[in-house]
Amino acid sequence: MLVRSFACAHYFMAIVAMLASSGYADIVYETGFESPTFAAGSQLLGQDGWSTAIPPFLNPAAALITNARAASGTQSLEISGANLATAADVAPYAAVGSYRRPLNYDASGKIVRFRTDVFLQGALTNDRFFGGSMSIRAGGATVAEIELFSNGTVGIFGNAPPNSVPLEVKSAALGSWQTLGVDVDFVNRSSTFFLNGEAFNTTVAFSSTSSGNILDRGALVVYALPDDANAARANFAVGFDNFSVSAVPEPSTILTVVLGLGAIGIVKLRSRKHPHEETKQNVASPIGFE
Repeated sequence: MLVRSFACAHYFMAIVAMLASSGYADIVYETGFESPTFAAGSQLLGQDGWSTAIPPFLNPAAALITNARAASGTQSLEISGANLATAADVAPYAAVGSYRRPLNYDASGKIVRFRTDVFLQGALTNDRFFGGSMSIRAGGATVAEIELFSNGTVGIFGNAPPNSVPLEVKSAALGSWQTLGVDVDFVNRSSTFFLNGEAFNTTVAFSSTSSGNILDRGALVVYALPDDANAARANFAVGFDNFSVSAVPEPSTILTVVLGLGAIGIVKLRSRKHPHEETKQNVASPIGFE
């Protein structure tokens, strides 16, 4: 009996691990910016659900589909610094491009995984002059952002003011594709960050201004500081590819479900072995597992 109990426990934990893996996921949204959904040379916004409700000072027309490079397939999204207009509204930056994909997804009890490949073209700088980020908004507030900078680092943020110091950084190469990731945990209300599959040490709690479990949107954003003697934004560009959003149940939620199913299984097994006992239990107890 003891051996059988251990076997059952091992079986249930294996189910938990399997369901918590990326193989069991609800695909909220994914794109590789490929044809025929996206044509090379076309503007991103207005296609495949990408919002056109972007104010002019955030350069809505600057996000273009290109076949010049891709992390996979033949196309990607590119935002060139030369196409970003200066705007006083985005100070202390000189220019910002923001491209938003509304999701309106109920993430209750789930971990939502954001992934994108990013490519930064341009010379290495001494500061965070130019960068491309993936930003997540939930419950009415930004909860996480991860950005590749022109100084060869990737930094992570919560709901931070513009041009804030990153909470943690990792080194990253310019001129090659890097994979940025954020796991947004709606049970523990925190975010974990990844660069090329390697986790950052810092876990970032949701902003206190974020409420509820609705995942509002994901965004791909480009930031440029004012030109100086060492760098001009027209010499930089950011590419994005393989943007995906998927949701998996948080492990404790899976465990609750599996234990419930296990309890049902045990009751059914006992009923097969002791049919008379089942009759007595059903009569005596007003509460069942139905």
